[in-house]
Amino acid sequence: MAAAFNFIRDRAHRPPVVKTIIDWTNSPTDIAEQTLKLFFEPERNVLPKQGEINVKGMAQVITFMGEAGSIKAPLPPAERFIDLQYLRAAGIQ
Repeated sequence: MAAAFNFIRDRAHRPPVVKTIIDWTNSPTDIAEQTLKLFFEPERNVLPKQGEINVKGMAQVITFMGEAGSIKAPLPPAERFIDLQYLRAAGIQ
């Protein structure tokens, strides 16, 4: 996973990443390119650098789902859905 995110972030790999976006989403080339620019120009930390998981961000998503009525209270903690042991073992998190 770390290698995949490093590949995606490397500007030298932009053409094959754009092609993959186009192939998977049927988006026009300009939309695929704009999507990558939105993520990386400037860097907004939207995608993980090496596959790390943002536990605080996951907790916020659960809060939003509760506010939208998608899930009912009591809201579960983010840790219920996240297992960091592999990322820690890999030295990523």
